[in-house]
Amino acid sequence: MPNVDTPHEERLQSLERMAHGMDRAFRLPVLGARVGWDSILGLVPGVGDALALAPAGYIVLSGYRMGASTGTLARMVGNIGVDAVIGTIPLVGDLFDIGWKANLRNVAILRRHLEKKTMAGEPLAKRLARRGFEHINAPTRRTLKAARNLPQRLHSRSGRASTNGPADARLRHS
Repeated sequence: MPNVDTPHEERLQSLERMAHGMDRAFRLPVLGARVGWDSILGLVPGVGDALALAPAGYIVLSGYRMGASTGTLARMVGNIGVDAVIGTIPLVGDLFDIGWKANLRNVAILRRHLEKKTMAGEPLAKRLARRGFEHINAPTRRTLKAARNLPQRLHSRSGRASTNGPADARLRHS
């Protein structure tokens, strides 16, 4: 998705920093995997997973305040639910937290939703310009000449006589 400045850009950047701290703050030296405070808090039995839900809930609350749709909020809550349910299983939940980055996923979902919402309000020309059309070449003399001769070539293929007279002449010379 193209980088679009949403009206909530500062808030999104703040949420991304918080999610990064919760999911990818530290690198494990032996494995090279990145873990955050969510994984570290999850090591504390019972209380750790409950404490890790507070920042995740704040991200969802911020999404609600920024006008995220019900479907977007449901996906975000689903990510947190998966993280919370599997996180309650000893050892398996701790290993799962290393790979399942619910906070980063949720901020990415929220950003995508808000960017689409912002782009939907833009005029069509601006949305098309944002995509970039570098791969399209300008017409050459050869292609322009072929386009001008197209009605003539179509007429000669059909084998019919022209009944338009001056109209055909205008098409050929325009």
